Amino acid sequence: RQTVAVGVIKDVEKKAPSTGKGGKPAVVAAKGGKK
Repeated sequence: RQTVAVGVIKDVEKKAPSTGKGGKPAVVAAKGGKK
């Protein structure tokens, strides 16, 4: 599920660059969750 979430976040960043600010922390949190 986490892997899918990361993919969705990346898609969101590409579609809406304005959400990149909120998306980056989410990606970092997702990566930390994998570990």
